Amino acid sequence: MTVVTNVWAPLEERNVNHAPQLSIAGDSAGGAICATISSMSQADESIDIRRQVLIYPSLDYTQQSESMDENGTGYLLHKDKVTWYFDNYFQNNEDRKEASPLYMPGIRSISETLLISAEFCPLRDEGLTYLQKLNEAGIKTEHLHFDDMIHAFLNLEDLVSDKCALVYEKIAMFLNKDT
Repeated sequence: MTVVTNVWAPLEERNVNHAPQLSIAGDSAGGAICATISSMSQADESIDIRRQVLIYPSLDYTQQSESMDENGTGYLLHKDKVTWYFDNYFQNNEDRKEASPLYMPGIRSISETLLISAEFCPLRDEGLTYLQKLNEAGIKTEHLHFDDMIHAFLNLEDLVSDKCALVYEKIAMFLNKDT
C-alpha cells in the first residue's frame, strides 16, 4: 500500500508531466497483489485506482477450485508447487481463506477490472469466480479468455505470439479508453 499511496510525490518533486490516474496490473502472484491492493484501497479514500488488469491471477489461497485439481499437473504451474509456495508464505497458521483476495469482504468500489484467463490454468476458476463476484457487485468488468492456453503463456511469446499480441492490445485498449 505504501507504493500506491506515495506514487505521486516523486513525480511531482521531479516535475514529471503525468496524469494523476493510477491503474495497476499483474499476472499470477502479481494479480493477487493487485486484487489485494484494490480490496484494501476501498478503506482509504486517498487511494483512487482507476483500473486493474489481472492476468491469470492467484486469488484463492485455499486451492479448492475444480481447475486447480483439473489442471494442477502437466500444465506448467503445478498444484504441489503452489502448495509449497503457500506453505512457505503462511508459516504462522494464518487463515488462508481470509487472506485470499477472492474472499476479502466488502467488494463495493473495486476499480474497473480486466481479467485474462486460460482454460488449462490451475487458477482459472478462482479468476472466473472473482469476476462473477465483481459483476454481482455492479463493478464494470471485461474478460478475455483463451480456450487453448496454459498459465503463464505470456512467457511463451515465441510460441504463441498471436495470443500475446492480442493480450497486449486488449490491455492497451482497456487502460486507454476514455482518456
